[in-house]
Amino acid sequence: MKAHFSEFSYGFCLTYELVKRFNHFTMPAPSFPSLVAEGRTGGGYDVEVELWGTPLFLQFKLSDYMKRRSAREWPLFSFPYYRFSLRALRHSKQHELLRTLESKGNMVFYVAPTLHTETELNIAFSTMQIVKNSVFVSPSDIGKLPDDKPHSIVFHPSSPVGYLCSTPRLINPVISGSRFGEGTSLLERAPRPRRISDDYLSELSYNMLEVAGEDGTLFARALISDLPPSTRAALVARIFFGAELLIFSPEPGTLG
Repeated sequence: MKAHFSEFSYGFCLTYELVKRFNHFTMPAPSFPSLVAEGRTGGGYDVEVELWGTPLFLQFKLSDYMKRRSAREWPLFSFPYYRFSLRALRHSKQHELLRTLESKGNMVFYVAPTLHTETELNIAFSTMQIVKNSVFVSPSDIGKLPDDKPHSIVFHPSSPVGYLCSTPRLINPVISGSRFGEGTSLLERAPRPRRISDDYLSELSYNMLEVAGEDGTLFARALISDLPPSTRAALVARIFFGAELLIFSPEPGTLG
């Protein structure tokens, strides 16, 4: 059974809850002009909001709810389960791009809901339970795809493992939303926090474009000029990796 809501709706709800409810997650901090200095000779100055942490990229997926015993992967759990599709390599390099991005010291996850109706989504959003009703799987834990054919990730909310199918290959772990939201599952993966400055975000943008390859090189010229670094980084993440960029801070409020 296909999800009754869009990937955009799910992604918005989950991102909103991560930033609103959990202190470990935030959007990249922008720079803003100081109103105190407005009107002074020289035109004022910039004040930069300090933020320390690690880039976190989330690639949203929609889950199919599989409730029939005739479903292909039924024997893996022997009761209703969920699955989401990965883009076949013959159509998209997305999975390999995400694996490369992760190998550069970033945290990257596919995230999918354990919900499938619009009513369930609305209730979970209004009660701040979207994250709890999601699972997170890193591209590196999935590993390299065996061929250029379609593949899917099969999981159950109560199981700490999942499978890469069609020929089942164990994925361990599949991270529950509760552990992800609390940050406990990320602490062992997160490199040492760094200052998320404008310079760092600019460097991150160019690193992503480098991973994207030739397409990124051609696109870079349009990004160099007027975009603020935080906007530039978020835009590159969405266009080339289909991912939302957040910052994970193991010790929120600590400026180092």
